[in-house]
Amino acid sequence: MNRGDLQLFMTILEENNLIKAAELLYLSPSTAGARLRAMEDELGFELFERKRGVKTALPTPKGQDFARLASQMLALWNEADQITRSQEKPALSIATVDSFLDHNLSPLYRELVSDHGFSLDIKCYPADMIYSLVSSKQADVGFALYHTSCPHVDVVPIMEDEMVLVLPHRKDASQEAVHPSSLPPDVGRILRTFKIKKNVEVTDNGKIII
Repeated sequence: MNRGDLQLFMTILEENNLIKAAELLYLSPSTAGARLRAMEDELGFELFERKRGVKTALPTPKGQDFARLASQMLALWNEADQITRSQEKPALSIATVDSFLDHNLSPLYRELVSDHGFSLDIKCYPADMIYSLVSSKQADVGFALYHTSCPHVDVVPIMEDEMVLVLPHRKDASQEAVHPSSLPPDVGRILRTFKIKKNVEVTDNGKIII
């Protein structure tokens, strides 16, 4: 059992799905399944329940107990990496979502490396994993898209995006402000953490009117 196996187990646990966890870790489902079975053989017990027709990965009672140990082991591995790197440069591991890479943080990274001598380890993760990675000390800091409650984590807002809603122009269209709560659940969930700037209409020639 190695560090990658523990990360696979924790990702399956967080995503509640082996296939999704395999995709996030760039593994094939068959490889992820084989590594999970090898872990269970080494431990001597099953980590997840096997039920016909159930795709959700539910941990067994022993799997839940092992999750606490796995989290501690990964945190210790991360601290060991920092000790190794500290002989040369102070290390800082950053967990971020893909979309946050669009923001120009190059000056910040450059300052950390050039002025403060940090060695940066920047990796992309799904938004819902950022908090758990920081909480379990698998990452030193994280950049997430929304604020959620998580133990042992401090959240500091750093920026706010303004968004607009673009709709086809209709003569009978309502001019009242559109609120995310009035949108379909999937759309509302995406927009709920953003501030809609104002109504927008699109004319027949494609011009956006704000």
